[in-house]
Amino acid sequence: METGHKDKAIAGIEAFWNIGHSRPDACDSSFEHWQKTKGGPSSALATSRFWKSVAAKQMSLAKYLRRFITDKQDKAVIDRFYKIQANPELLTKRTP
Repeated sequence: METGHKDKAIAGIEAFWNIGHSRPDACDSSFEHWQKTKGGPSSALATSRFWKSVAAKQMSLAKYLRRFITDKQDKAVIDRFYKIQANPELLTKRTP
């Protein structure tokens, strides 16, 4: 981004962003530009990265990513995930 080639910097950014761990702070300006000019990330892409971060045990990142997830069904699944994570006994309880 510091080179002034912002549009080139965001080419392929979805794949670059969609990983299970944080990127270096130096990437932040490119991500901000992508969000402002292209509306990224989509809810689906954020959900994908959320689950990748969970798999990588990067729970702080997962928590941060929740703000980008707007799909109601995905939000409900993620909320259930956090409830079960906090209380695993929920998996063994039967509901009438």
